[in-house]
Amino acid sequence: MTFNKAKIVHVLFMFIILSGLGYYLFPRGNQIYKSFENWRRYSSYAMPGFLKNPDANMKENPAESVPILMYHGIVKNKDGNNTTRSVFTAQMEMLKYEGYRTITIADYNNYRKGVFKLPPKPIIITFDDGRKDSFYPVDKIFKELDFRGAIFVATEKANADDRFYLGWDELAVLRDSGRWEIEAHGRNSHREIPTSATSTGRFLAARVWDKTRGLESIEEFRRRVEKDYMDGISDIKNNLGVTPKYLAVPLNDYGASLKETNYPESLQLNRELTERYFELAFVETAHNSETNLPLETFYNFADSNPYELKRLEVRNLSPKNLLSALKRFEDRKPAFKLASGEKLAREVFLRYGNSSLQNGNFILFTKNGARSVRATFGDRDWINYSAEISLSFADNTNASVLARYTDEDNYISLDFYGKYATLKEVSGGRIKALAEKTFTRGNAVIIKVRVDNGLVSAYINDAPIAVNAPIKSERGSVGISAWGENSSVIINYLNVNSS
Repeated sequence: MTFNKAKIVHVLFMFIILSGLGYYLFPRGNQIYKSFENWRRYSSYAMPGFLKNPDANMKENPAESVPILMYHGIVKNKDGNNTTRSVFTAQMEMLKYEGYRTITIADYNNYRKGVFKLPPKPIIITFDDGRKDSFYPVDKIFKELDFRGAIFVATEKANADDRFYLGWDELAVLRDSGRWEIEAHGRNSHREIPTSATSTGRFLAARVWDKTRGLESIEEFRRRVEKDYMDGISDIKNNLGVTPKYLAVPLNDYGASLKETNYPESLQLNRELTERYFELAFVETAHNSETNLPLETFYNFADSNPYELKRLEVRNLSPKNLLSALKRFEDRKPAFKLASGEKLAREVFLRYGNSSLQNGNFILFTKNGARSVRATFGDRDWINYSAEISLSFADNTNASVLARYTDEDNYISLDFYGKYATLKEVSGGRIKALAEKTFTRGNAVIIKVRVDNGLVSAYINDAPIAVNAPIKSERGSVGISAWGENSSVIINYLNVNSS
């Protein structure tokens, strides 16, 4: 009897040792075990009874635009970049309760082509990078709520059977579920690369530096970047039989951030390659760094730029704040009435420079060697509108009112420089003067700008600077700029109305 017990103990001991060795020595077995554990942990969600009512929006008219949400990981504990499981569940239940219906990216693309009609309250839900915690905590919720999603996969990690990222076997489960689209995010696109002896940059946005050879040639850079897009596509196609047509721009950067590149021309190259290999591309909309609330629209229309489709990175927005953001931007018509410093401070998108709220006044200013400040308000998809803005600025301050601002190379500007007021258009980086008149500075100036299709009119204290001057720009937000050392501008109020 004693012998039998010892033998049993010996067998059990050897089984435990061999199991442990198998677990650590055979990554594939480890991954399968982890996948099983993930399924077991996240398979308990059941849709609450109050969400099982008939669709409340059956009689509503079809939508004309689609908001797009973006997530990374769905995690247990709160951090600065991801969404907790409890908050994500509450967000999804809110969307279901409010009548939002998920559609696919392919649906939206077909809507752009005129062969798909949007349902009332459509929404697209996306996840970046191809992480395990984008799928396992989510899929059961999607199944219960009858939701669908899209995941953009950076294939370097899928190729490596990384424990943090989904492998190809797991991605095949997503593909076969009917609930997920699998799309492109590059292959090595998230790598940091050396750009000098002391600095690093982004894989797609900078030239690689080597201590022996120095910087790679421009031709080497172009070949490397193009190969990464092609490899990301072929990885998904070869492993899943799916050809990706849509791209989440890696790290939300085409190469426009000069802090991250030693080759500014990478911006144009990445845009050219994106248009060559993909039908649509997605970027992140600007948001308030403290509240995470969006500062620009994340709704996308049939005529939105197909290579700058906007997504809101939701993170841990409360369901109430997410719903508020969805309702705020659902109407494309320009409408702003910002009559106090507090309202201006809430709505501003400070692109560079400084701002402050002092004694109820909203102020833009330069300091610490900065030579300019720029802030925008509203939606880059605004088309026809009238803006009325009251500004106060000192004699040593040069200021501008902007209309149809889309980026630093495309906007209309009414500049106040010295004793002159100059209306100009910047299109593709080229400046065209439209009108100029002398200007007498005072305590406050009321500027009115109206853009109507291909025409712009501008007035200072009701005196016309230009009436129906022809322009090329088609859409964009409203903005204020100031430049010069120790310059400051007080924005007294800003009103925008559809015209």
